[in-house]
Amino acid sequence: MAKELPYFRFVVQEWQNGDISLESYELKGLFIDICGFYWLKDCSLSLAMLEKRFSNARNLLEQLINTDIIKLKSEGNICIEFLDEQFDLLSEKRQKRQLAGQKGGLSKSSNAKAMLKQNSSYKDNNKDKDNNIPNDGGKEDGNDRIGLITLDEEKKIEEVKEVFASVLKSRTWMETTCMNRKRDEFEVTKHFHSFYYHFISIDGHKKEKFDESSIKKHFNNWINKGNPIPQIPEHQRRKKQINME
Repeated sequence: MAKELPYFRFVVQEWQNGDISLESYELKGLFIDICGFYWLKDCSLSLAMLEKRFSNARNLLEQLINTDIIKLKSEGNICIEFLDEQFDLLSEKRQKRQLAGQKGGLSKSSNAKAMLKQNSSYKDNNKDKDNNIPNDGGKEDGNDRIGLITLDEEKKIEEVKEVFASVLKSRTWMETTCMNRKRDEFEVTKHFHSFYYHFISIDGHKKEKFDESSIKKHFNNWINKGNPIPQIPEHQRRKKQINME
């Protein structure tokens, strides 16, 4: 314990008002020295060891014992009550921390095993892909896949992005939208970007054929259904132009 917590709590008020306050400076100095030695021994110290350690102060030791500042236990050990109380409290907390640490270690071990198992499964799946073996029970869906997006889907996303970019380039549409919605070009453009990600997230690019006219219509409907174009304070604006990239 002394290595983990090399100091004990010294309460000035207790020192000034306790029995030790009535003793001589010499006795006080010896007692605080004994406290340090006692704490260093994890509050387990025999009278014989104490007398050996302070062999040149036998008379002062007897005074501390006779005044019950240092108490004797039946098994021959000494007791300094305020240090024992601190030690017992800290030992209890230490034990709780150790138990919590053990539980945490078990949890980390379980998580590590789970991750190893997951990584192993991932490697096996990659091996199947490398060998052109589908991991869905051998059934092909007719699409080449990149991650979770098919090549066909990726092409449609590129197509819809081009349409969105084309809408943004329309000066007539931009000026009309700014005037009708009472927002500036920066705010309309940023909101249009948000609509683009919303459109992709709901698979809008899959559901129907789209062109500039249908995208403009969907954008206006989206705004009218509770997604108004927010005002953006000057300090939140980025200097660079927002583009569909």
